[in-house]
Parts: sequence; structure tokens; C-alpha cells
Amino acid sequence: MNFLSQLVQSVRDKGVVRTGLIMFAHIQDLAFDLKYKTDTLSWQELNSVSVVGKNKSHGVQYQPTQARTLRKVFKKMNLPREGAFLDLGCGKGRTLILAADFGYTRIIGVDFSELLCHDCKIKFVVLLKALS
Repeated sequence: MNFLSQLVQSVRDKGVVRTGLIMFAHIQDLAFDLKYKTDTLSWQELNSVSVVGKNKSHGVQYQPTQARTLRKVFKKMNLPREGAFLDLGCGKGRTLILAADFGYTRIIGVDFSELLCHDCKIKFVVLLKALS
């Protein structure tokens, strides 16, 4: 299905406003990847990455948290930045980068995919060097 067909179907199913909000969220996620030079936008099937342990049967795919939604959560929760921020299932690290962007000083990411953790670690180290 091409983009125009998907757009028409989305408007039929969800309405114009909801479709517009979804498109805006996707644009913000793309802008996030462009800003931080990451690739957190693309989903990844678990069968294409190595997974440590027996938990692979409980997962389906890497799917990022929407940057827009997470920014809203951070603003509303207003948690103290001195504590540790822990992301279980950190994947490619979008949530970790946003936590750093919001001023959290100790950030920990855990994932059962060695490949996703490695990619996330490399990107996060580069980002921290660029921010300092």
C-alpha cells in the first residue's frame, strides 16, 4: 500500500485530526533522529538480532517510544534529576537520550539484545561527548 492509500485509509479509520497528530508525531521522531544522528525510528524484528537468555519468545520487535509522548511525560512527572533513570528494554536508546536531554544525570539502559545495546551504547557515548 502506497503512502497516499495509507493516508486515505487512516483518515477513514481515525479521522483527520487523529491522522494529523499521528503524522506530526512521526515527523517529530524523524527530527529526533536527524538531530541526534541516530536510527531509532526504524522498527526491528527480534528474529534479526541476537538475544541473550530465553526471553526472545516473549518479545516481538524493537519499537521506539514516541519522542513527543515521552517529552510530555517527563514534563508532567517532574521527577528529581539526581536519581538514576533506568530503562528496561532500552532498545536503540531513544528514551535514554531524551532522559539525558531532560537533565537526568545517571542513566542506565538494559536490553536482552546485545546488538541493540551495542548500537545504543555507541550512539550514547558519541552524543554525550558532543553535549559536553
